[in-house]
Amino acid sequence: MAEASVHRDRTLDLSFFPIERKVYSEDAYEEFNHNTLVDIQKWMCEQTEKPDTAIVGIEQLIVEWVGNKHLLHYVTFL
Repeated sequence: MAEASVHRDRTLDLSFFPIERKVYSEDAYEEFNHNTLVDIQKWMCEQTEKPDTAIVGIEQLIVEWVGNKHLLHYVTFL
C-alpha cells in the first residue's frame, strides 16, 4: 500500500503500491487521503527533526490495508 523510509544520511523515500479497486472502497480511499497521508507526513517530519545521534539505522513506516482499515507499522533496521 505505502512505505516511507528515513535513512542515516537523512534521505527520504516514499513508495505507494497499488491495491485492486474491488478490495479498496471509496471510503477507504477517502480515509487514506484525509488521515493516513497526514500520519505519514507527520511521521516523516518527526524523523527529520531528530538529532543526528538519534538516527541509528533506517526508520520505516509501513502502511498496510487489511480489508477494513489501514494499519501503521513502525520498523527500524540497524
